[in-house]
Amino acid sequence: MTDWTQVHPTRPMQAPGGRTIDIDVEMVPLVAELWRLGYTTNLACQDAGEAVLGGGTRTPEPERPAAAARNIGRAWLIVRAEEGPRLLEAWRPLRDSGRWILHPAAKDEPSGPWASLTFPRDRITDAAELLRRL
Repeated sequence: MTDWTQVHPTRPMQAPGGRTIDIDVEMVPLVAELWRLGYTTNLACQDAGEAVLGGGTRTPEPERPAAAARNIGRAWLIVRAEEGPRLLEAWRPLRDSGRWILHPAAKDEPSGPWASLTFPRDRITDAAELLRRL
């Protein structure tokens, strides 16, 4: 397993169940809405490309430039697999603004299965606002 580090500024939030978790600051309003609606998150990153370049993912170093190029400017969430399609459907009004991609995610822990969702970073606030109205 490759080590990773936090590359974005964070804010501590109390997750459902009482644990305190550091969340990327741009993702805080979105994660708060996801938790309010009962979604389970396992990762919330405001820019996956920046995270890859900064060593904030488990991407092997030789693969980082290509992976970062694919993900720069893209927010990244990991949610329970069964929640991914429902979340993507909730965001249908926003999906004309760039690529919203959902696919299975491999995680190191046995509490999965998980889904990985990436979308334009500049839509984080809009995504949170849309969920706030649900």
